[in-house]
Amino acid sequence: METAEMESPVMGHEHNSIIMVTNQVRKRVDEINGAFEAVDEFFGEKPTVAQRKEILKKGADYVSDKLRPKFPFPNATEEFNYEAMGIDPKGLINKLYYVPDRYRTLQYAELDGIWMDISEKGKQEIKSKYEIIANTESQVETLKFARELSELLNRNKAIAGKLGFHSHNSEARHRTIDILKVVNVTSEGFRPSAKGIKNF
Repeated sequence: METAEMESPVMGHEHNSIIMVTNQVRKRVDEINGAFEAVDEFFGEKPTVAQRKEILKKGADYVSDKLRPKFPFPNATEEFNYEAMGIDPKGLINKLYYVPDRYRTLQYAELDGIWMDISEKGKQEIKSKYEIIANTESQVETLKFARELSELLNRNKAIAGKLGFHSHNSEARHRTIDILKVVNVTSEGFRPSAKGIKNF
């Protein structure tokens, strides 16, 4: 027989926190992908997974390491050679400068093919981090009751709909309090209320 102790103690999630963290990770992911796109545009080459890993590791050094073998004047400065080659990689170098640090400190995301993305594992980790747990015996028992009530309402959706459940409409949600009107409290416990039920 399943007991409250055997059931999950998770009552819900801090959705605002999940959204906030997910957006923060997404912003960092977009910054790295933006750097990838800048590399693709500058060099005009087909990206590969190996190239992406090299960019994540080297950052700005990826540019100079790639261009150095093409320098017309190997003994001159990089700036002189860039000018001689008729290119200006400064904008790209600046874009790549912080990529390695951002990647090393980035949680919940990984390289998926040639692009960074929030991983499924990362999504679950964020969700788990912001679980709301039933910590006391009273909370565990109340959670069990809430689950039983939810199952009852889900099995009787027609009635639940009249009570205001299964709706995102604010007015309908407000009517969820009407569930208290379909029962009376008697000396023997809760009993159906004819007067309350007649309103439906």
